[in-house]
Amino acid sequence: MADAFDDKTLPASGSASSQATTRHDNSAITRAEANIPPGDGEGGVCIGDVISGRYELTRLLGEGGMGRVFQATDLLYTREFEDRHAEVAIKFLGIRFAAHDVARMALQREARKCQQLSHPNVVRVLYFDLHEGLPYMIMEFMRGLPLDDFLRRHPRGLPLAKALPLIEGMCSGLDYIHRQGLVHSDFKPNNVFVSDDGVVKILDLGIARAREDSLEGVQSRAETRFDASQLGALTPSYASCEMFEGQSPDPRDDVYALACVCYEVLTGRHPFKRLPAPRARGEGRRAERPAGLGARRWRVLQRGLSFTRKDRLASAPLLYEALAGQRDRQRLWLVAGSVLAAAGVALWLGLRYLQGPDPDQVFLDSLTPANPAPLQVGEAARLQSWLEQGQVYLEIAQQEFAGGDLVSALHIMDGGADNAYRAFSSVLGRQDSAAARAGVMAMLDTYHDWARQAAAQGDREKALLITCHGLKIHSRHRALLAVAEAASEGMSEARIAQLNDC
Repeated sequence: MADAFDDKTLPASGSASSQATTRHDNSAITRAEANIPPGDGEGGVCIGDVISGRYELTRLLGEGGMGRVFQATDLLYTREFEDRHAEVAIKFLGIRFAAHDVARMALQREARKCQQLSHPNVVRVLYFDLHEGLPYMIMEFMRGLPLDDFLRRHPRGLPLAKALPLIEGMCSGLDYIHRQGLVHSDFKPNNVFVSDDGVVKILDLGIARAREDSLEGVQSRAETRFDASQLGALTPSYASCEMFEGQSPDPRDDVYALACVCYEVLTGRHPFKRLPAPRARGEGRRAERPAGLGARRWRVLQRGLSFTRKDRLASAPLLYEALAGQRDRQRLWLVAGSVLAAAGVALWLGLRYLQGPDPDQVFLDSLTPANPAPLQVGEAARLQSWLEQGQVYLEIAQQEFAGGDLVSALHIMDGGADNAYRAFSSVLGRQDSAAARAGVMAMLDTYHDWARQAAAQGDREKALLITCHGLKIHSRHRALLAVAEAASEGMSEARIAQLNDC
């Protein structure tokens, strides 16, 4: 497992440290080894601490100007379900930022916005809270490499055909963020993660800023918002000239950073030798055309690299579409294999129904061992507790969906360390329970209802995302396959693959 969340943002000028300190090794530092008493030290937390009475910090993944990120084990889930792989990533805001009241309040608001984001190419933020006065976020834990580490393995860059899946994932994720009224403000290779199965995830939305045009009619102009440049939380090599000038956030700030990153993916080097944009502009720097990149594609990439906002490409998809060209219909997604397995081969082969034994019965039977061991003393009560827990989670998820919070609803159904499916399936893993079987089928019916509602409202992508969650559990569920097939009609295979990376 590589260091998945390694923060290298620049500290504010005049701070005690002129450079962010970054940890790259995988060793864990305990309080005893570091001679740090509980609650003290940089960031106020250390390996072995238990956060919110539930999450035990097990490894430092990275640290820098914005804070520290740890791998943590969910003790509640480990204890209740005996699962030693219930892992999350927890990011603590650094002391310098935590001491800044404006940053804390505004960051919390932005974190709440990030919790509402649901996209295959954006890391999921699960929770936001305080621990001994320090703000922290709980995020999904992933295995793979940050893009900067990935590129170190490819020092000369990637051919266009191999780079396109990475570029599409970055463009798609940024476009989604922009459509939600946010600007990332610190897009760079270290904030892009390539999972082991090839899926691109955009990280670290902690300093994301609201677009000016998204504020109209939504909140008061006088409301304080976190500004990345206000506290120096920007990365000079990827920040636009407008960010250095303190101008209002704009998606084209991210487009500049995106173009720099795409250039690195194609060549293995920064277009302006890592110079800040104002200096590169002042010195009249011009990026060299990447080898093998046609003139038309190069002209578009140059527009993304423009030092002037008005001359820059307006959106991330425009960059991808220009680079993809006619290859768009032929590209292969690195994650296609895992997606096919998760969503069911039938979706791509166009088989409306799978013949043979009742697929629901076969699926439910697969959850129950043929010859379960006798229950131990007190185990029956424990299984009943899990069953009741599953029912409660299902009801809460339905309430969250009815309230418009799809992200929370899906997380409660199947995404967190505690979820409805884990509760029901854990019961079935010990004994054949009619109530647990009914609970699982009720979950699948719920996915189907949600997906149909989304499709009826014309949101086919939302419908396909919901069916993915259900098909991940029961890949041969006929009703979900039918909705997924209808929702994906006319959609590119690559887009289907994105939406089915759930």
